[in-house]
Amino acid sequence: MRNFLHPAALILFASVVLTGCAAEADDAGSSGTARPTTSTPRPSATSWPTPSATPEAPAVVDEVIIATAGVTIQFADGQTEEYSYFDPTQSLSDALTEAFGEEPVVVHNTPEEPGPSTSSEWSGFIVSDPDSPAEEPYSVEFSVYTVVPDVAGVNIETTEGAQVGDSALEAVDLYPLGPMDFTNDQGGQGATFSTDFIELPDGGTDSSGTIGKMFSTALTANDLNAGLTSIFAPAPNWLQ
Repeated sequence: MRNFLHPAALILFASVVLTGCAAEADDAGSSGTARPTTSTPRPSATSWPTPSATPEAPAVVDEVIIATAGVTIQFADGQTEEYSYFDPTQSLSDALTEAFGEEPVVVHNTPEEPGPSTSSEWSGFIVSDPDSPAEEPYSVEFSVYTVVPDVAGVNIETTEGAQVGDSALEAVDLYPLGPMDFTNDQGGQGATFSTDFIELPDGGTDSSGTIGKMFSTALTANDLNAGLTSIFAPAPNWLQ
């Protein structure tokens, strides 16, 4: 007599077999040798320092030129900066501070004549700023005065090349219009020489009645037998 499995039991058996096969397949898959997966790291970008800009060397000033029209700063490379006596005083003061490499000594002066002013001095080179407002062409914003031939190695001279310390007797020949003589404190003879004249409009005449109002560069020698002692500009002839 044949034994037949009940359909329900067949279904149950099939399900058990299929389940076992699936488990074996899983075991086989998990026990198989897996190929290692390796990832090659990408090389990182090399970080190079950003080159810093090379600071420019400060411009070397060769000389300061005093003229009747203004002050010129001459650089060693041939470049120039020009300042009129009607320009703001601070612009020249800043330029001189950089040129001389030192801060000025600032003094507030309160004389009755010619009136209160503020002076800035760099070791013998002086910029004087009247407290009264400038009015072109007669009242300047500032004037300059030097009693030294140089400051910190920067030469100071006129447009003709005259410097403090130059022979006063040679100045007599250089400026043939003649000096204005005076007697110094020791009883000797001194003189002031005027050069680089600028005639002003509607100037009328001076005290002698011969020429109109002018600005000039004044060179003074306290003793004609010695050297020039100061240079001043712009020097007005109507205050002499």
